[in-house]
Amino acid sequence: KDRLDVGLFTDDRASLAFMEQDVGLGTPERLPVTRGVDQFRFDADGSVVKVNCVETLDTEQRSGIRGIQIARPGVATAETLVGPGGVEVRIAPPGDRGVGQLGIRVCVPDLAEAAHYYDHGLGWSVDDTRVRLGDSVLLLEEASDAPREVTMPVRGWTYLTVQIHDCDAETAAALARGAQLLRPAITLGDVARFSMIGDPWGNPLELSQRASLTGPLPPNDPA
Repeated sequence: KDRLDVGLFTDDRASLAFMEQDVGLGTPERLPVTRGVDQFRFDADGSVVKVNCVETLDTEQRSGIRGIQIARPGVATAETLVGPGGVEVRIAPPGDRGVGQLGIRVCVPDLAEAAHYYDHGLGWSVDDTRVRLGDSVLLLEEASDAPREVTMPVRGWTYLTVQIHDCDAETAAALARGAQLLRPAITLGDVARFSMIGDPWGNPLELSQRASLTGPLPPNDPA
């Protein structure tokens, strides 16, 4: 898929009304992911905004993902909305900050190191502080308060997702080029096979092979 997805974790279900009504993403699809986690999937022009709801989230740690920007035709001026837990969503005219579809603002300790990761490690298109994958764009910012070691769980914007054809092959290729392995590949029933890799500071990227897009999935290795 030529668009990124983005996910957050929260223990405040008011986040659902925020996304549905305030941000205007409409009614989500509910997907039980694992025990204790309900995922609500909102469509944002082909990208999925995933709100993962848990009963209790005993952390205040944040990832480097500080907010998202949704390009919306007909909007005259940009507006930043702040939801439960400080979750930021910027609604802006197409083209604002170079975002024509979905933008994700990512704060990192070192811009040059981040650019190398996305360019060399993942093979995405890097232009100064913008990283493009299809129609979606990462907006990189160097910040002194950017986390230097992200470990789950975190609160708020948590991870990116890219849909790929072969989870195992793409995971192996990213690791060979310097990505961190945060979670080995696993198949969830007949829905998806996914792994989690990380940038130099552990900001998670999910590599997702969905059966609805790629066909039958490889089985998990026997225990």
